[in-house]
Amino acid sequence: SVASLDQKYATDICMGRKTWPAMAIIQKVFNGLSSTDKYTLEVITTNYDLLFEYACVANKIPCVDGYCGGVVRHRDWNATLQSLRHKVQKVARNKKVDEFVLREHVQLYKVHGSLNWFMIDGDVVENDMWIDKSDVGVDRVMITPGLAKYKMMQDFRKELQSDTDMAVNRAKKFLFLGYGMNDAHVERYIVKRIKDESLPALIVTREWNRRIDDLARKNSCVTVVCGMANPADGTRVFSPRYKDWQEIPGKCLWDFSEFAKQMM
Repeated sequence: SVASLDQKYATDICMGRKTWPAMAIIQKVFNGLSSTDKYTLEVITTNYDLLFEYACVANKIPCVDGYCGGVVRHRDWNATLQSLRHKVQKVARNKKVDEFVLREHVQLYKVHGSLNWFMIDGDVVENDMWIDKSDVGVDRVMITPGLAKYKMMQDFRKELQSDTDMAVNRAKKFLFLGYGMNDAHVERYIVKRIKDESLPALIVTREWNRRIDDLARKNSCVTVVCGMANPADGTRVFSPRYKDWQEIPGKCLWDFSEFAKQMM
């Protein structure tokens, strides 16, 4: 199960003994945050495991999802962001003054729910103790594939999608990592903004598919870096600078570590 795999790798990733694949890219983007970004990297994921959160621990990157409190946490973005403020000393009118500003951090939005989200008395809460439990008597808030998926999306729209919609609305550019454009309800608004506003988008993924090809061909602001038919043979790139796909044999730039090393 996803829960057992999550727990299997949790300690090794947190301790840095294993590396979460996309962290090389995330780390470089995070290190480049500035006041223009309000020191915030907004990340949307369709995964419900906590591997990204564990990787942030290993890399000392503050990562928040809006839940705060003790063992059982409730969603409160205002309180969450207040906890990230730290005191800095600035000079104003030749006098030193203290100012509390946000430290660099990741805001994480999990549009399919999370292994540590549960419904209690009509409220979604977060509790890490129950991640690998199935007999605690409460329902897990997690949208799994199947016929009931879209009904559950509507039932939990406020918890799963509202914050994500606002994050997408704030974005000025998009980076897709290992995402195959398979969730229409997730990317519909993102793709609309890319098309309508010509916002730059970069897709880095091992596998190519026709949805990615269609997006790139119809929008000159989209760049795609992916594997060749046999990804081990090299990389294919589609860019506004080219009329068609370009092949780079022998270089696996679709691999996140290689991309971070050679392209960032």
